[in-house]
Amino acid sequence: MDITESKQAEENLGKSESNLRALAMELSRVEQSERQRLALFLHDEIGQSLALVQLKARQFSPAIRNRSPTRRQIKELRDLLETSSSRRTR
Repeated sequence: MDITESKQAEENLGKSESNLRALAMELSRVEQSERQRLALFLHDEIGQSLALVQLKARQFSPAIRNRSPTRRQIKELRDLLETSSSRRTR
């Protein structure tokens, strides 16, 4: 067996391993970046929307004091919003 072929194969293997490590590092960087983007979106967009809906739902309470079923539904809505809001801050 020619030693040159063996050395060439080792060199190619080393280059492949180096490329694989570089790709793994790039994948990790992209994953982290995507996690940060998604967290920011959830906090800024969805979190703000939930907070606004929660405030709007509280405005209904005084207007429906004498309508028991509607009042109960609004309370359930508020409770659900509060639960959702507290989950997103964990």
